[in-house]
Amino acid sequence: MWSSYQFKILNNGHTVQLQPVDPASVEKSVLRGGPLTGEYQFLQLHFHWGESDDMGSEHAVDGSYYAMEMHMVFSRKAARGKENSYREHGDAAVLAVFLELVDDNNPVLKPVVSHLPQLREVDSEVYPQMSMSTVKLVPEERGSLLVYNGSLTTPPCSETVTWIIFRQPITISSDQVEGFRRVKSAHGQLRKNRRPVQPLNGRTVYTVSPNRKFTESATARSVSPEPRFRETTTRSGLFFLCALLLHSIHYL
Repeated sequence: MWSSYQFKILNNGHTVQLQPVDPASVEKSVLRGGPLTGEYQFLQLHFHWGESDDMGSEHAVDGSYYAMEMHMVFSRKAARGKENSYREHGDAAVLAVFLELVDDNNPVLKPVVSHLPQLREVDSEVYPQMSMSTVKLVPEERGSLLVYNGSLTTPPCSETVTWIIFRQPITISSDQVEGFRRVKSAHGQLRKNRRPVQPLNGRTVYTVSPNRKFTESATARSVSPEPRFRETTTRSGLFFLCALLLHSIHYL
């Protein structure tokens, strides 16, 4: 089921990050199924943006970018129930959500954006006196996904991540995006923190469609260079596993 958590919001010098105040609150909240082996526990979520509203996401679809991209990070649970250090030892899963630019503010993001002025300096953090349900931070249409094995987008960029990308975006206004750009890094104002799109390098990106049929990702491409994703005719059980995955997101 989808649940609410009390988060702290912090500026770690690289991004604006939300993480549960009480680690025990997510102890039994796991992500499993689909392309994942084992259970993954929710760690934190954070945002990426660019200098302009038309190029802020870290993934591109049909060569086009979104204003921002949000990542929900999970770490595979160790045999004794403890989280691995996913940056050192791998086994991370990330749910990625695009933020599409619209005229109106997104009210769901208001609890985050309203605290950004308090997060201008590196290592600053706030503890909002409210719970926030992350189900509202994912699109209502969750049946269309892109899935591939890739890397972290921040150092050490380890090739240890299962990426699960929602094709349907949520919304954000230009004013709200600008609020993120006003926070600082150790080198000054953090106007952008997106990693440029990387070549596929032989990876297969799987399209998961609501009709339970595999399709070539004709509208989903990498740029720099821009090869077409390979046709998803293998791993025939992937959609059904991803359907299980979508019904097994217990952390939200």
